Amino acid sequence: RPPDERVHPQGQEQAEWRQLLKEMNSCAEDGDVAGAERLFLRIQDEVPQAQQRMLHNTFLKACANSGDLGRAETWLQGMQAKRIRLNSKALGKLIEAASKQGDAYATERWLEIFGEAF
Repeated sequence: RPPDERVHPQGQEQAEWRQLLKEMNSCAEDGDVAGAERLFLRIQDEVPQAQQRMLHNTFLKACANSGDLGRAETWLQGMQAKRIRLNSKALGKLIEAASKQGDAYATERWLEIFGEAF
């Protein structure tokens, strides 16, 4: 089994964060930023380091689906401060948030950044 799925005394905690991550993803799909953030804060210390980028990207998904560009940009800065390596999914969520917000300038700016990074 992968290291984060090994059975050990904290196995129940691991099962709990995985379930809460699924709930967080449902919030993200619905654009429920407050719900996604509440769950993020609850599980962030339990999620293994190797999956922190996925956890943070899930919050960005909530921002993108709600069209909350300002929140997405702030979150991205926090990811950078934590030295979480950005990927195409993270930047794609910024593009999506800008587009849904109707901000053509920001959409173009994030598309340029995406093009330069990938």
